[in-house]
Amino acid sequence: MLNNSFFYIYYRVCKFYSKFTKDDYCAFASTTIMATIGLLFCSASSLILPLFGFQISSRYLTGVSIICIILSLLITDEQKYLELKEHYKNEKYSSAKGWLVTGLIIGSLICGFIFIRH
Repeated sequence: MLNNSFFYIYYRVCKFYSKFTKDDYCAFASTTIMATIGLLFCSASSLILPLFGFQISSRYLTGVSIICIILSLLITDEQKYLELKEHYKNEKYSSAKGWLVTGLIIGSLICGFIFIRH
C-alpha cells in the first residue's frame, strides 16, 4: 500500500510539473517528493527524539537532506510516469485526490518549519 501511495504521489506531482516544463518534470517531482519525506521525517524525529533525551543537531538535518537529495536522483524515471499516466487515465475523483497530494506537500512544509525551528 505504501508503495502504491508513493507512486500515486509521484504521478500527481509529475503531472503538475509537466504542465510547466517539458524536460525535467520527473526530476522536479522526485525532488519534491523526497523533500516532503525528509521534512516529515525530520519533523517526527524532532518530536520523538527529545522525549528520549536526544537533541537534534544541524549535522543530523544536513545528513537527512543529503540522503533525500541522493534518493531523489535515483528515483527519477520518466518511463514509470508514462506507465502511471496510462494506469490512472480514467481515475475517479482525480481533482480531490490532487488536492490531497497538494495538502500533503504543503502540510509537510508547515510541519518542517514549525518543528525544526523549535
